[in-house]
Amino acid sequence: MTVENFDQVLERLVSRKPFQFFTIELHDGRSFEVDHPAAMAFRFGVAAFVARGGRPFSFDRNSIRKIDGVPVSND
Repeated sequence: MTVENFDQVLERLVSRKPFQFFTIELHDGRSFEVDHPAAMAFRFGVAAFVARGGRPFSFDRNSIRKIDGVPVSND
C-alpha cells in the first residue's frame, strides 16, 4: 500500500456520513475496531488510534493486513 493510498483509504473511512465502524487487522495479529472518526490520526503512511478506555495503537502502511475484511497489498 502506498503512502498516498494509505492516507486516502483512511480518510475515506473516517469521513463517511454517517460514520460506520470499521476493523483494521495488523500483520502482528492485533486488530481493533475504529468506533469514532476522531479517535484516529494519520499522515504520511503512519497512523495512531486510541481505543475505548484509552488503549493506544500505532501502525504504518506496511503493517496492515486487512481493513474490513479486504486484504491489503503491501507492494
